[in-house]
Amino acid sequence: MAKWINQKKEEVECEVTVYAGMVNVLSEKGHQLNFPASKVEIKDFHHELRLILPDRQEVLVFDPKTQKEIKKARGGFLSSMGKQSKASSSRSTVFSLISLLVGLSAAAYIMAPTIAHMLPRDWEEPLGETIYDGMDLETCDTRIYDPIHASLMDRFGVESGLRQFIKVSVVKSDTKNAIALPGGRIVLYSGLLKDMDSPEQYAAVLGHEISHQESRHFAAGIARAVLLTGVWHIVLGDLTGVLFLDPMTIMNLIDRSYSRAQETSADEGAARYLNNAGISLEPGASFLNKLSKLSGEIPEFLSTHPLDGRGEAFLSYQQAGASSTAFSREQFERLKKSCGL
Repeated sequence: MAKWINQKKEEVECEVTVYAGMVNVLSEKGHQLNFPASKVEIKDFHHELRLILPDRQEVLVFDPKTQKEIKKARGGFLSSMGKQSKASSSRSTVFSLISLLVGLSAAAYIMAPTIAHMLPRDWEEPLGETIYDGMDLETCDTRIYDPIHASLMDRFGVESGLRQFIKVSVVKSDTKNAIALPGGRIVLYSGLLKDMDSPEQYAAVLGHEISHQESRHFAAGIARAVLLTGVWHIVLGDLTGVLFLDPMTIMNLIDRSYSRAQETSADEGAARYLNNAGISLEPGASFLNKLSKLSGEIPEFLSTHPLDGRGEAFLSYQQAGASSTAFSREQFERLKKSCGL
């Protein structure tokens, strides 16, 4: 019921069977040929099914039942190929979507600082005051620290447009931290002040937080969050998240939004301020190194202000001849005393 036409174009009677997608050909002389149904070209004539192999051998199948089995095996392969094609297409779509998200997210990070500087500072101020009021912390004696801050900002050369928004509070808390809230509000915790050895170390921390405000790092965090939320919701087909930032997102931005690059930028800003005032950077660098070695537990200031080699990097900005004091030792001790230290 079948003929095998070999490479010499000789016709040989044969038997053809199909099993598990394989076509098996056995000639009357005992020669055997096996090949996948998927690997042959098929030509369907009225009374015969012609199988053309890659090496140009041919098998002519006349039995209708065998023809049907071969077509079924061949059809299963084509169906499988279709499924693979759809799966491949699906994977390609997912990959394209991920690539789009990554690209747009990178663009959001790049654009965020520019957008931050376009936002008016007074837009942030109510948010910062609301957060600060919610902290409900007792301040140290403002009569002592307000003149210190005013004098340092004069000497730092903080520009007037920024200075009018700066409000610095020293609060009583064991927390070892200092944070820059939205809208110019800066909070220094007495837990961090306790570990300071000199007014110059205090000035370095203050300069660092003012630099965060100058660079609009929190506003950049807000812009980045809105852009990233927008990117994800637009690409995934949901616009509701573009216009809403929940309170937990805002608090997370305050606690963790300052990236390593922003911290480096704030260190550079602090160094610039201290150099403007003629204050040595060495005490500030020493304080950063000291904090990194305090106990076995990383202080809060370090958890949001990563310190890998930052003391040495900070000192590298030192300008020659800087030897002025930040403020008097007496003021420094009075400030500590007013905080109960």
